[in-house]
Amino acid sequence: MDANLSRRAWNLLAKLALWLSAAATCALLLVVIGYIFLRGAPGLSWELLTTQESILRGTMGILPSILNTLYVVLVSLALVLPLGVGAAVYLTEYAKNRRLAWAVEFAADTLSGIPSILYALVGVILFCNALGLQKTLLAGSLTLVIMTLPTVIRTTQESLRTVPRSYREGALGLGAGIGGALLPATCLPIKRRWTLLLAGAACVCVAGAWYAAPNSFRLLASFASAVVFACLAAAFFLSAAKGMGRSLPQDAGLLRILPRAALLLAGAVFIALCGAIMTAAPLSSTDFMLELGIFRGVKAAQLAPLAFFCVLFLAYYGLFEKDRQSNTLQIRDVAGALRWTIPVWTLALLAAVGAVGYYYLARTGHETDVTISSLEIILRNTLENNLLARPRTKEFLAAFPCAMLAAYCAVRRLPFWTGLFGLVSAIGLTSVCNTFMHIRTPLYLGFARTGYSLVLGMVLGVIYVCCFELACRLCRRVRQKYGETEQRENV
Repeated sequence: MDANLSRRAWNLLAKLALWLSAAATCALLLVVIGYIFLRGAPGLSWELLTTQESILRGTMGILPSILNTLYVVLVSLALVLPLGVGAAVYLTEYAKNRRLAWAVEFAADTLSGIPSILYALVGVILFCNALGLQKTLLAGSLTLVIMTLPTVIRTTQESLRTVPRSYREGALGLGAGIGGALLPATCLPIKRRWTLLLAGAACVCVAGAWYAAPNSFRLLASFASAVVFACLAAAFFLSAAKGMGRSLPQDAGLLRILPRAALLLAGAVFIALCGAIMTAAPLSSTDFMLELGIFRGVKAAQLAPLAFFCVLFLAYYGLFEKDRQSNTLQIRDVAGALRWTIPVWTLALLAAVGAVGYYYLARTGHETDVTISSLEIILRNTLENNLLARPRTKEFLAAFPCAMLAAYCAVRRLPFWTGLFGLVSAIGLTSVCNTFMHIRTPLYLGFARTGYSLVLGMVLGVIYVCCFELACRLCRRVRQKYGETEQRENV
């Protein structure tokens, strides 16, 4: 009993000492702040804050000091935030070498405890003297970056570690939801406020799906990302191709068309790559890595963007209208498509393209019974032996070159061929997302495959465009000669 009383007494004394110490510290701080304020307040004025020190004018202002402080802080933030946050994300989420991560974290903790005066001395020696920056804004900003970088890294790391995994998985679907809200605006006359409302509704639906079906949410988020971003890439491509056709004259040279077509293709592939990353993120778990779970929506993710591209083309070009101004789908466009009388040669061409498309789609997915030709196997082996990663055949042989052909035909006012080649290019954009559905393959190999496909596709696209240009010129000459022959026979 006496021991308990003694322990309680000592605890009470310790608490009292702690409270007195805290109160004394706060009181001392308040005294210092009050003393500074009371002595400094009479000297504060608008002239002091808005003028600079000048002997000739007789002014004593601190405006240059305020502005220099703001400049140093802004420049240092612009440098330290990407470095610090990026390093923290890498160390927390991606670093495989735990010894290296521990060394970096230990160094950051050690540097956080160094007094700022030592950083100032390092800044003077390194930046001002050794690098010759002198007493400049950049030298001060770099010194401040070195001083604050460890704190930013460790603070961001601790913040990331406190985020529950369920919240991360729920956030994966927000990009696909908001992207899906943008799709109707690409082909329908929807005002901005309705698009914002759709985006808000999409966020609510994503949150509801994450709450109601957390086990299936990852697959749904991955599938939605693959479909939505492939559709956004197709919308960007078709819109930019039509804009390219408006900005360039119909008889523009190939040297003006080809660079723009290559940039257009690169932009569309970049958008598809964003969707590919969001497709792979929900699948980056152990069960998918070990193939205990398999993404089953590959073929559906391929077909949905193709159907959306057909709707987009109908909105942008109608029934192959050369000078269509609007980019919105109208009722008469749908009625005209349903009443369209298809010529025999067009039907045969579409059937051939459909057969080839079915062949490639049948080969898509984790399981397929389609046999690959020996010639393609030889080509694949050659590419695998000479490149870091084998590019996808349908991307660099067909889809990406056809994207450049579609841009070329948009300039030449050939809407039928623009739609046909654009449809084939949409297969390549969906294939970019499909590459990252095979999560057992390292991500860097997926980027390498897409990069090789893009470069080879651009090279082959230049060749295809030149061949198509020659074919068009030959057809025009044949038509001319045939027309002249008919006129002579009629005479």
